[in-house]
Amino acid sequence: MEDNFEFSVDEVLSAYRGILSVVSEMHGGMMNRSFIMEDRFKNKYVLYIPTGQSNSMVCRDIEHKAVLKYMDLGITAKNYVFQEETGIKVNEFIPGQSLEKVEDIDYSEVARIIKSERKSSLMDEYYNPFPRLISYEKERLNLGLKDIREEYPLLRNIVFDNREIMEKGKICLSHNDFQPSNIIRRTDGKYFVIDFEFAMNNYEMYDIACFGNNDVSMGIKLLEAVYSKPKVKDYEAYYLWRMFLSLQWYNVAIIKDYHGEGEAHKIDFLGVANYFIDNALDAYNRLLKLKN
Repeated sequence: MEDNFEFSVDEVLSAYRGILSVVSEMHGGMMNRSFIMEDRFKNKYVLYIPTGQSNSMVCRDIEHKAVLKYMDLGITAKNYVFQEETGIKVNEFIPGQSLEKVEDIDYSEVARIIKSERKSSLMDEYYNPFPRLISYEKERLNLGLKDIREEYPLLRNIVFDNREIMEKGKICLSHNDFQPSNIIRRTDGKYFVIDFEFAMNNYEMYDIACFGNNDVSMGIKLLEAVYSKPKVKDYEAYYLWRMFLSLQWYNVAIIKDYHGEGEAHKIDFLGVANYFIDNALDAYNRLLKLKN
């Protein structure tokens, strides 16, 4: 089951009727529709239902292994159901807020998660960031979807010209979608990370760069929390990886818009694509200032 799903969201919800009832739908994800569910004892859970092309982009067996590894590290919610064939999951509900809604972020808590990853044993699988970006570009072009922003070729050339600098970092366990929306501040103040569709080994700067998804400066604050005294080369690697990530999600957003996934997710994917080019330009301008 790679390109099309054999079920609809309504069918999945119907299958859980009598076991779990819907409390509310969660919003914001690009890969799933997510629902807060409740059993007859008022215990809450989160039901994740993949939508659109997400199963063609994610290896569910690898994701399952990553979920178990992060559970062992004690930095994520418990998983109760994981269907590798469909990508449907039921997790413990974590009471709290995602960091995209939190103004007073404790960067030392976010850094604690990063440091836990770095202390972990490696997985067998590697994210392969550059081949992955190239595969997304090929998919977009094969669909006949041209660039919607003229800055893309320039930004891409800068990233690929500096690939050697980016790949000097150590390899470690990485979430690979470590953006604020995927980190929950529990009501007790402890931070947990969620959503492991892309988790596997990657360069150590990658997750820090992910944290700059909403704002490049947020990733800088995390960089400075992880490294007590960051060097120029650390900032340089951060800006380049931040540009890389924006180019990656730019391509994904255009593809998702083509497949009509905006309605299901309530997301303007062309707007998302434009945002990521602006984000990449912000990182690029900061990189120029750093070098000057």
